[in-house]
Amino acid sequence: MGNTEKNFRKLFIALITVIISVIIGMVLLLLVNSIPNEKMVGNIKESVKVFEREETYPQLMDGMYSSRLDNFTDAIILLTSAYKKDTSLIDRTVNAYRITYHDTNPVNSLILWGGGVYNETFNTYKYSRYWHGYQIIVKILLLFFNYQEIRYLNMALQISVVILIILMMKHLDLSYLIVPYIMFYLSLCPIALMMSLQFSAIFYVTNISCVIMMAVYEKKQASIWIIFLVSGICTSFFDLLTYPLIALFIPLIICLCLGGDKKFVNISKDALQFCLNWGIGYIGMWSGKWICGSILLKENIINDALKQILNRTALESSQGEFTRWEVIAKNIDVFNELPLKLLLVSFILVYIFRIIYLSFRLKKIVIKNGYLLLFSVVPLIWYCVLTNHSYIHFWFTFRTLSISVFSVFTFVSFNLQNLIMKNDEICKNRI
Repeated sequence: MGNTEKNFRKLFIALITVIISVIIGMVLLLLVNSIPNEKMVGNIKESVKVFEREETYPQLMDGMYSSRLDNFTDAIILLTSAYKKDTSLIDRTVNAYRITYHDTNPVNSLILWGGGVYNETFNTYKYSRYWHGYQIIVKILLLFFNYQEIRYLNMALQISVVILIILMMKHLDLSYLIVPYIMFYLSLCPIALMMSLQFSAIFYVTNISCVIMMAVYEKKQASIWIIFLVSGICTSFFDLLTYPLIALFIPLIICLCLGGDKKFVNISKDALQFCLNWGIGYIGMWSGKWICGSILLKENIINDALKQILNRTALESSQGEFTRWEVIAKNIDVFNELPLKLLLVSFILVYIFRIIYLSFRLKKIVIKNGYLLLFSVVPLIWYCVLTNHSYIHFWFTFRTLSISVFSVFTFVSFNLQNLIMKNDEICKNRI
């Protein structure tokens, strides 16, 4: 079978996988939306006190945007998960209705609705352009737990996943990735991730993809592209456009490291293939929601989605006009305020010093793995495309820069290991 035929076969499989995923996603949402919501409402009412105390955008550390929680969107998640509009199952599944009160944000609407306030100002709002796949998990959890208890579960699970990743890296002789991974995780501001449902989806898609890939890579190298395809699908299904590129590039960098010592041409081919597969999954699944919803409801959901795409890529917002550089600078400013900054700089300086010390006669090794540094510019490209979104939501889109942290640290750590090994070989040969 020739390469062209193989590529067409993979493309066909990818498209079929996306179509099947759209059907499965819609069926799962229909099933979970048919669950009686009395217990959910009861647990949401218990959750109201958290939002009353914290309000809309609490900052866990004063003056630090990186520690800001997105209670605004978490309130949307709870309201969407528990509200049952008096309409057909298909209609409320596709349109993802929630209640809203006049001149109030979702947090205040949640407080009013959770407190049993029903009056003439009560309205519904539909949010149809996203899948809202989180409902499959959140609705089940709300049957048993309130919001604060779900936070505790989220904390325990995230810590467990991080420990699992580190143990797997050690087991697979990828110990040099442990420090880069820890620095990547810290740069996300973990405490905010643990306490916001909004920020958690990408964390889980990213890390579960990494776990599966590391577990099967040795025996299933030829099928790794499917992991990226499914990762793109899951990102579109669960996420509400937070920092989705993390779900592509963190597993990608780990995958390239698992691939060992390859030529740049082969690395480029692998990276391009995996990026394309992830993109097919992400764009295909998202557009699948618009097409499926438009067909089922006979409404033009596609038009609404396209308008939002144009809006999110514009160089203006309600705050006025801005430049692409201002978008980039705004996100970098948040990243720079992290207490982690000094630690990041310290590690980089130590690593670079050791590389310089060891690489006088081993320059080829450093140059050969320079492709890892190319990934560090990906967040800047993203900010230049999704300008409006990255400008308005800079206080969480800054997390896309964690790709830069991971790529730079991986480059330094990977080369440091190779240089030390090579230096040891030279010393042995001299002896």
